[in-house]
Amino acid sequence: MKRSNLFKKAAWALLMLAGLFTFASCSSDEEEDYKGSDSTVVNNKESMLKLHGTWQSTENGSYVVLRNPKTGKETIVQYRRLDDKLIPYLNGKIADLDTLAGLSREDLGDKYLRIQFQPEGKLQSFEQKENGSWEKDDDGNYGFNDDGFYMKIGGTNYTKLRITKLTLTELELTETTFDDHDLNEVVVKKVIQFVRA
Repeated sequence: MKRSNLFKKAAWALLMLAGLFTFASCSSDEEEDYKGSDSTVVNNKESMLKLHGTWQSTENGSYVVLRNPKTGKETIVQYRRLDDKLIPYLNGKIADLDTLAGLSREDLGDKYLRIQFQPEGKLQSFEQKENGSWEKDDDGNYGFNDDGFYMKIGGTNYTKLRITKLTLTELELTETTFDDHDLNEVVVKKVIQFVRA
């Protein structure tokens, strides 16, 4: 009987050790970097290193959520590339932003661009020319502070963003606070996707 109890205890101890070993072997390196579109990727040194390099904006997965100021109804409007801009589209047509939210197309249009994040918080933006080549457009800087991630390109104000997806090949930037009061009233969030160039 003692031998049976000893065997059971030894088997139980081995199972516990195996469970602890399995639990301890899962590291944060194996976790996915994507945290969902409403959370922020941890702003740490590893994230900063992944950010370094050249990223190109893409229409795939880029969108804006608008709230009609009169009805409160929210509408998701996808972005599509038109020449050198990302333009809001709805139901296969350029979105009528005036009817949806009292905005003009220029209020929400974004340049189709490349951003090169360099060490020491420096960045350069590039725009695509008609012949398909890329030309430097402007200098800027970026970094992390108490409010999260920020970028400044050229003479614009600092833009507060959240990095809501960051892998070695994909970057998602989400903006929910705008300098323009009218935009704050109608734009719930703007999400722009980038791919490694």
